[in-house]
Amino acid sequence: MKIEILNSINHQDLEQLKFLITEYIIYLNLKNKDMYANMGGEERTTIVDAAIKEFTGKITLSILDLNDIRKIENEIATQIDFAKAYISDPNRNNKKTRYYILKDANTVVGFMQAQIEKNNIKNRIEGLRNLAYVTSKYSGVIGETIDSSGDEFIGFYSEAIYQDISKWFGENNVDYEKIATGINMSHHITSYIKIKRFIPVDKNSSTLFLEKNLKKQLYRRSLDKIFRLFFIHKSRNASTTPENIMQEINSTPELVFLSEEQKLGLVKSFLTEEEKEKYSIQLKKCEDNLKISKSSDGR
Repeated sequence: MKIEILNSINHQDLEQLKFLITEYIIYLNLKNKDMYANMGGEERTTIVDAAIKEFTGKITLSILDLNDIRKIENEIATQIDFAKAYISDPNRNNKKTRYYILKDANTVVGFMQAQIEKNNIKNRIEGLRNLAYVTSKYSGVIGETIDSSGDEFIGFYSEAIYQDISKWFGENNVDYEKIATGINMSHHITSYIKIKRFIPVDKNSSTLFLEKNLKKQLYRRSLDKIFRLFFIHKSRNASTTPENIMQEINSTPELVFLSEEQKLGLVKSFLTEEEKEKYSIQLKKCEDNLKISKSSDGR
C-alpha cells in the first residue's frame, strides 16, 4: 500500500478518485438515514454496493428514492468540480490544497482532502482535513503503508493518510486543526474526540464540525466529559435551551476552564437543528458579543 498526492487532473487516478467520491457521497447519505446509521462490515458493503447500482440505474430504486438521487447528484458534481479546480491550482484562493490518495498497487482505495490557510482575523495557521474515505475492504484493516514522503507506516490504513497529512501540517507550522465528519459517524466522532483530542464546535443536519488548538490541548477527562455529553444530547428527546446547556457546561468541573468560544461551540453542537433555528437570534447575539469581547482584549 502507498500514499500519493494527486497533482494532475489528466492522471488516470482522477477517474478512480471520482468513483470513490461518488461512493463516499452515497455512503454518507445512507449513514444519515436512521435505518442505516449503524451499518458496518459486510452489511455496509452490501448496502452501499446496492445503492451505487440504484444510483447508476442498474437496478430499480429500493434503498434510495428520487430525492436521494437528486441530492447525491448535486453533491457529487460539487465535490468533483472542487477537486478538479484545486488539483489544477493547489494554491487557489490563498489556500494550499492536497488530495491524498491511498493505493493498493494501481487501484485507488481511499482518499482524504487537506487544506492549509492563514486565518488573519484569528492570527493562526489552520489545517483542515475533509472528505476522508477508505473502501470497506480496507476500512479498519492494519497493514504496511509507504507514505507520500517514502516513509513506512504500520497501522490502520486510514490512520496512515491522517498521519501523512499531520506531517504536512507540521512542515507548514499549522497551530489549529479543523475536521468534519458525518453526524452519524459514531466511530469517527469517538476517535476524533477521545483519541485525537478534537472538540465539537458546530453541526448541521448531516455534519459535525470539530477543532483542535495544538498549542493548548485539553485534558483527557475533559474530552471524555465532552464525548459523553455530546451523545447524551444527540439521543435526548426532551427539548432544551442554550441557557440550560451553558449552565450544564459551567456546572461541570471538567469544563469550567474552557474558553467562552469553546463553550459556545459545545452549545451549538448539543442543540438540535430545530432548537438552533428557534434560538438563532440568541445564538447570533452570543457570537457577536464574543467578537466584541475579543476585539476589546486585542485578540
